[in-house]
Amino acid sequence: MSSIIYYSIPFFLVTMLLEWLAIRRRDLRGYTPQDTAASLGMGIGNVVISAGVKTGMLAIYVYLSRFALFKIEPSWWVWGLVFVAEDLCYYWFHRVSHESRLFWAAHVNHHSSRHYNLSTALRQSWTTPFTSPIFWVPMVLIGFPPWMILIQQAISLLYQYWIHTELIGRMGPFEV
Repeated sequence: MSSIIYYSIPFFLVTMLLEWLAIRRRDLRGYTPQDTAASLGMGIGNVVISAGVKTGMLAIYVYLSRFALFKIEPSWWVWGLVFVAEDLCYYWFHRVSHESRLFWAAHVNHHSSRHYNLSTALRQSWTTPFTSPIFWVPMVLIGFPPWMILIQQAISLLYQYWIHTELIGRMGPFEV
């Protein structure tokens, strides 16, 4: 897992506190100690497990990159391609996670909260690190550097954090 996520932990805690304060002023479900503890515990477990699994997956990705169709060198425009390609891989991972019983079993924990707040974004399954890596193999086989893929996965994960709240309504063109 990219260190970007580790450096983001204080941001997560501060924004959850700010959200909790804002929710108290509105008629929203908010936070309960038990639910928040479950979300945080699942998030911590996911981070620990992901660190080991992603280390192994990086080794596999590096090995598979020997068979890549192209040798894509990092540059500013390649980051744009990585952004789009990684988002497409994530889309298929998430879609399959909702449509396949095996993948749903690994993903359903994320949807198990009765609340919709920023702590639920951290409610990540401990088994997802094992079920998700296969979806990014096509990027490796095309020729994207594995380290770029992992960094973009972390950036994508951070983007998805803030959309897990009742405080933000419709986002217009950003919801396409």
